[in-house]
Amino acid sequence: MATVPHFHSITPLALTDDDWQLLDSVKDEPFTTLFYLGIDQDNWELAVVELCKRLALLTGNNARRIDAFFRQCALFSPRWDTIRRNGLTWGRHLTSQAIRENCLQLGLPSPVVVEGVMREGQLVVLSGDYHVGKTPLVRDLAFHVQNGLPWLGRETYQRDVVVLDFETPHTDFVVSLSRLQERYGGTGEVPLAYLLSAKAEDGRVRRLPYVSFKWDDRLRFIRDCLDRSYDALLIIDPAEHFFRFNRDRSTEIHNLYIRVREVLTEFPKSAIVMVGNHRRRGHRKGRPSLLKDPQGWLEGSAGNLDILNRCDVRLGLDFHDDPDLRVIHGVRRSESASPIIIRTVGAGEFLAGFEVVPSESVSMLLRLGKSQRRYWELLPTEFHFEEIVTAGIVPRSSLSRLLREVRAMGLLESSEGVHRKV
Repeated sequence: MATVPHFHSITPLALTDDDWQLLDSVKDEPFTTLFYLGIDQDNWELAVVELCKRLALLTGNNARRIDAFFRQCALFSPRWDTIRRNGLTWGRHLTSQAIRENCLQLGLPSPVVVEGVMREGQLVVLSGDYHVGKTPLVRDLAFHVQNGLPWLGRETYQRDVVVLDFETPHTDFVVSLSRLQERYGGTGEVPLAYLLSAKAEDGRVRRLPYVSFKWDDRLRFIRDCLDRSYDALLIIDPAEHFFRFNRDRSTEIHNLYIRVREVLTEFPKSAIVMVGNHRRRGHRKGRPSLLKDPQGWLEGSAGNLDILNRCDVRLGLDFHDDPDLRVIHGVRRSESASPIIIRTVGAGEFLAGFEVVPSESVSMLLRLGKSQRRYWELLPTEFHFEEIVTAGIVPRSSLSRLLREVRAMGLLESSEGVHRKV
């Protein structure tokens, strides 16, 4: 049987001094016996699951840290990186099993796919306007999950990813993934992708085989994809091109969600992301803010709340006042959701995904309007109020309101009439 580099050429995590101190602090005798002494190889699989369960408790179910610890223990062998018949390495298979058993025993929710965003067994819908960047975003998500890399500041649980893309030209798809690889030093495996535009098989980028437009046949194709990798993340972009449904007919969408959820009951360790365009017509000015009112914003893409509630996770992607920034926010079933402010890495043909905007910038975005942020950028590091007004840089009333806001956020210090940016 063949072996593959762990995390597809992404370098395994190295243990830090804090990790070794944490390991030394464990006084559990079964743990220390398994970790330092190992066990007869005839019982290797059971012993590994037991040790991984204890490592899962130690690491908070962090799969990559479990892998890093396990590579230092007496039970480690080349078999850990050996591929099983289902396409997964033994390491991924047994780590996944250990995390799930822990979650069941402790009554915890299903293991995460992306921390704070989605879990195994969940149906996720991402919606947004044309040209807002939905396809580059899910491609960025696919690459990071495929390689177990943190995505937008959130941990991912590495697994195979399958992308069904009906809009991106073959060349553009390959180039965009090569940019993502360059971002990580030329390493990382690309997700398995089926493109409508692909002319021939190109590594893991393949032409979508002919499948009739009947929902039963299309759902059978999804089942075939998940049969090859039982815990895969499947991304359908856009969903309406794959299933050929009328997004203005709520009953039809409702029935589709039920059918897709039936697939998830057969493959509870996988997750499905369906991408679609925002349903609401008309000018953006009258739309609720995704950042401040995600529920109101999402009603425009869901049609009504009854359909909205059929999904486990409903996410929106929209521009912020600043055209270089975008907002991801939404609603999660029985869990809280936090907004993510992102910006592109590179641009145009050099686009290499997205990155999260620092938290201090997010605080400013939440509190300041577009014109206030522009005024703030015009102000020097140190200034007097009257000097700014006299020079016509910022109107008096606008400057007064701006200083109150930024002072409350801790971004401005004032002393004896002199204002200094922090």
